[in-house]
Amino acid sequence: MGILLLKTVVVMRMFTVKFSPEPDEALSSYLVRLSAENGLPLLTLWNDCRKPHMSHTQRADMHLIDILPKSVLNLDRLAFLCNISSDILLNSTFNNLYCLFNCKEVAEKTRFLNGMIRDEIHFCAECLRESSYIRLLWRINEINCCLRHSCYLQECCQHCGQAVSVDQIFDPSVCPHCYEDLSESIYEQNVSDSVLIKQERLALAWINLIKDHSLSLKEDKEIGLRLLFIVNNKKPMYHRTDLERALASYNLRLDYILQFIRGTLKPHRKIHLNKILNILCDQNISLAEFTNIVVPDIFRDSVIKSKLRKAEIVCLAPWCISYMSDKSIVKTGTLSKVYEDGTYLKGHVACLDCGCEYGLDREGKVKEKSYYAQGYRFLQGVKPSSLAEFQRTSGFTLNACWRINIYFQARGLFNDNLDQVKVDEKLLGTFAEGLNNNFRLTDIQKWPCWESKNHYLIHRLHPDIMRRLIQLKRPAIERLSKHECWKKIIQCCEEFLLTDVTITIENIAGGIGITSATLSKWGYTIYIKEMKEKQKILRLEKRKDQWYKMIDEVFANNISTKILSKDIYKQLNVKQSYLCALAPEINEYIRSCREESNLS
Repeated sequence: MGILLLKTVVVMRMFTVKFSPEPDEALSSYLVRLSAENGLPLLTLWNDCRKPHMSHTQRADMHLIDILPKSVLNLDRLAFLCNISSDILLNSTFNNLYCLFNCKEVAEKTRFLNGMIRDEIHFCAECLRESSYIRLLWRINEINCCLRHSCYLQECCQHCGQAVSVDQIFDPSVCPHCYEDLSESIYEQNVSDSVLIKQERLALAWINLIKDHSLSLKEDKEIGLRLLFIVNNKKPMYHRTDLERALASYNLRLDYILQFIRGTLKPHRKIHLNKILNILCDQNISLAEFTNIVVPDIFRDSVIKSKLRKAEIVCLAPWCISYMSDKSIVKTGTLSKVYEDGTYLKGHVACLDCGCEYGLDREGKVKEKSYYAQGYRFLQGVKPSSLAEFQRTSGFTLNACWRINIYFQARGLFNDNLDQVKVDEKLLGTFAEGLNNNFRLTDIQKWPCWESKNHYLIHRLHPDIMRRLIQLKRPAIERLSKHECWKKIIQCCEEFLLTDVTITIENIAGGIGITSATLSKWGYTIYIKEMKEKQKILRLEKRKDQWYKMIDEVFANNISTKILSKDIYKQLNVKQSYLCALAPEINEYIRSCREESNLS
């Protein structure tokens, strides 16, 4: 009990200087100033007010203080120690946005603001000269100007040219790299009136998002409807072509918004905040006006259509026992999709009996997603002697010809056309078991049991496997944010270096649970390649140590015997030419050891 009382006394003394954050200050900036005024390290102050689930605090997580304050701070405790309300602290963060748009989970909050909040501080030197603290608006990517001084925000220290990250700040007005005064403006760039007007609208929208607790946008469907109504120029009738063209300028697809409105988007997503603000700023509509927009019933009814009935699509495969029937038609996980060639399909379904997949185009006509029905019609009149002839005469891609051929082989059709492959019942069972255990098809395809591509496909396109794939309900995998992915990549590379697991892009992707394509898209492959080179160097150094040890042992065990170079290289199990390119110093060491041995 005495220890607990002593700790309480120490904590209370830590906060002898108490003050409130400035009205437009970022909470991270406030903590920096609070720790400095009390003569304490920032992490000591934060550690005392951290969330119980956090084992320790670190500067690398400082950017989260403004974005996810309730996840990294015990705000009630901090407010008590500073003798202020926790609501005042929350007003210095982006927390109100999550209440406004009904974001509940941490992952959902992170996605909602993804790419909108800077980790590096942009600042106005004049503002810092007037009052030394970081404004919360400076952390927003789209805010590039200071409206108070009509100038662009500076992106880096004007003395050393380095950017200032949130986690590096120890004094809001001092550069953490060169320790020069950030409030000293070397040059200023004038801002045009048109840019200032747009920035003023955007800043006002963000201030309302951060401060106004009376706004309410909790129904996702209403947000989508109001956006469509605005982009439709508030006309009561729904104009699809005009809307598609208008939304494309905001990098939005009408199909996505319609899914959002109708509640058919799975997994559940929210329209990105940046898209919403861009539309409102372009249309000169405030958030208060947006929340009060009444969408006419005629427009609402034209957008929210009844769901597609399963009976509208029947199986179109002539060889299928359910041909022209809907008894085996089931919905798949895909609701609508735009393909690379611009084709659009919605209401995606599949036939359990034959595995063919279908969807409805924009005109409501049934289209086959797969190409087996087309292939069937072609093979009824032509018997190609090779895949090359099949491709040349049919117009299908080589991969499509390959799959069509194997698909019908697995069903005992057109067996006299091309080379035959037999189904292994044992492998078929193993394939099915792998799917039950959530193995991905890309992983199954790499199994060493497959003798050829055809051998894999005859099992992959078997009726039992195709039916199982259609019925399979895989658990949704929570997507990593770029920041979380970066942390995991660093951790995974360090672990691979420590355990000597070969670092490759594929291995790292598998280790953190994302695809190689995502790593490449996010630009992380350069770092992985650097770590791979580092691993090569470490492995080489380890091999050199082993070679030196083996060379010493050879000479120690043959003191009175003349040792030839070839005997040493044989013992090392490497060629001299190999070492010349890889480690010439080993060759030099062998030469010097032989000279010394011969002299003695």
